[in-house]
Amino acid sequence: MRKNIYIILSALLSLAFFVSPLHCALAAEPITFSDAPPTNSAMLALRYLQTHKDFASTAASPARHAQKDVNDDGINEHIFIENCNARPAICDAYIVAASGADITVLGTFKAGNIALSAHYTNGIRDILVYNTPKNDYLFTTMRWDSLHSQYNLPATDGTINASN
Repeated sequence: MRKNIYIILSALLSLAFFVSPLHCALAAEPITFSDAPPTNSAMLALRYLQTHKDFASTAASPARHAQKDVNDDGINEHIFIENCNARPAICDAYIVAASGADITVLGTFKAGNIALSAHYTNGIRDILVYNTPKNDYLFTTMRWDSLHSQYNLPATDGTINASN
């Protein structure tokens, strides 16, 4: 009888461990970049960055571009990373929203690569910034700052850095 209780108890504990929501895996969504912005709004956003933010992108050295919907509104935001020749390749990056001729810079940062987090802050997906050349798993999380309507990197002292 006592042996059956231990078997039932261990089965229930095992089941609770595997079904528990605390152990659900959340994966980051990788972002696939291309060399050429494919849409008219992406071209407008790129021209805005070249004109107003001193963003380097030429035919010989085009910026990498991706489109992702970071706020689930059905409209893709544009993500640009300069194609810099620095080694390690940690370059200027921008997240930009384009609505017609209106361009809004949502975030500015330096990155080697980025991914979208499965976590949301204030209804906007967090951005994982990978910029450590010797560790592919080390990242910094950029979170949406509703007060300033932009992504911000956390400062080391616990305050928020204002993006350009």
